[in-house]
Order: sequence, then structure tokens, then C-alpha cells
Amino acid sequence: MVKTCPPGAVLLLSLGVVLLSAGCGDDSTGPEGGGSGSYYPLSVGAGWSYGVSGYWVQSGDTTDFIGTIELDVIGMTPHAGGFELYELRSITEIFGYDQGDTLVEYVHSTGDAVRFYDDTVTTDYFDLLELPLTVGGTWLAAPGDSTEIMQVLSLSEPVTVPGGSYEECAWVQKTDSDEPGEYNDYFYAQGVGLVRQVSHDEVPGLISHAEYELN
Repeated sequence: MVKTCPPGAVLLLSLGVVLLSAGCGDDSTGPEGGGSGSYYPLSVGAGWSYGVSGYWVQSGDTTDFIGTIELDVIGMTPHAGGFELYELRSITEIFGYDQGDTLVEYVHSTGDAVRFYDDTVTTDYFDLLELPLTVGGTWLAAPGDSTEIMQVLSLSEPVTVPGGSYEECAWVQKTDSDEPGEYNDYFYAQGVGLVRQVSHDEVPGLISHAEYELN
């Protein structure tokens, strides 16, 4: 029987799926190359698989869930602003719920930053990484929004996931001063990309938590 996904799962997916993308390999077919390739390498045709696990608590009831996210760089396309974007496709499935969702987002990767766009004309973006990374460094997650802050907490974090063990990962945390119960932790291995993400949110009546790990 196909179930309707409870609100907690939808919230977690919106926090995490579109930001999960990460790559392996060099930037041989990409725009403007540079330092972003170290922590966030991308190349057309690359693909990665993540396992998802988590829970939500609503009205005192706890529900666990597991699933997968499959990511592929399916091509490149120009932005209206005159620069090239990677087309990044994610396919999400939360087992037992109707979450076989497919989403395409657009990534601008340069030597200075990695930014996500919803389409090829908008000037709004999510600023995933500002390079070079330095411990304690901060930047705004979105232009003009001073409430959402990205901060580098460590450049030497050990991380073990099903896909392997990685030393000296960069640990970047996103927080929102308007949402004190919310945080997102991102762990990047040099030459690999995002290897782990933790998304957590607490609002009245609902707690949501999800972890994404590279297979």
C-alpha cells in the first residue's frame, strides 16, 4: 500500500535533497574550473548514491524511515547571466512512502564558490561553499538574507560512511537565526565531495531528523 508521506519527511527532503549533490573526479568538462573541484568536484556523466535514514516525531509518535538518493550530472546549460551551469538530477525514494521524486537543479561551480540555482534565469541562489575554506569562516547562505549563515567548523573532521572512511573532512554548518531549532551539517572530503549530511529541525509539534551518507 502506498502511504502519504507525513509532514516531517517532506520537510526533511526540502532541507536536504537539493543540497546533497556532490561529485568525484576532475572538472574536465565544467565551467571555470579551479579550487571548488577539491571539496566539490563535478563532471558531466558522474553519478553518486546516498543512503537516507531518519525519523520524525509528531504528537508524541515517532516514525523511522530509510531511503535512497541517486544523483547524476546530466549535462550543462547556459544561464541567462552569461555563465555555464551543471544540470544536476536527484531521484529520491523514501521506502514505504510516495517519494519517488525527481528534481533537476543547476550548479555554478568556480574557483571561488559553489552556488545552486532553481532555474536558468533567476538571480537568486543558495551559496553552498565560499572558497577557500578557513576554520571559523562564515558567509550568507542566500544573498540579502542575513538570518541564514554558513560557518566552517573544522577542516580536519574524520568521517566514516558506507562508502569509506575519510580523514580531514571539511565540516560546514548552516543555521538560521529565525529558526533556532534548525541546523544542517555538511561534511566534504577533498577529491570526493559531500560524504555526509545531517539535517535537523524542531518546530512546535514536530521534530524532523535525517542523515545522508555516501554509499
